[in-house]
Amino acid sequence: MSILDQIKQKLAAALNIDSIKIIDDSDNHSEHGAFSRPSHVKLLIISNSFLNKSLLERNRMVNAAIKDEIADIHSISLKLMTTEESERGD
Repeated sequence: MSILDQIKQKLAAALNIDSIKIIDDSDNHSEHGAFSRPSHVKLLIISNSFLNKSLLERNRMVNAAIKDEIADIHSISLKLMTTEESERGD
């Protein structure tokens, strides 16, 4: 199983996810040097598990769920929204 599949599986188990999009953005950062693949990952997660949580709390929830995978990735970008925030276009 790829690291991106592991991330998706662990997040699905930890959060009540409405939608998840995982983007391997490594090709756009090849000038950074020889990192393992994927080196740059973007996550867009829509989940009501984030209701009434601060941005910091949301990030901590995601980081805790995928802490082992984060160790192997140079950069992770997170966009974390509730269903309502997504519908409003926040």
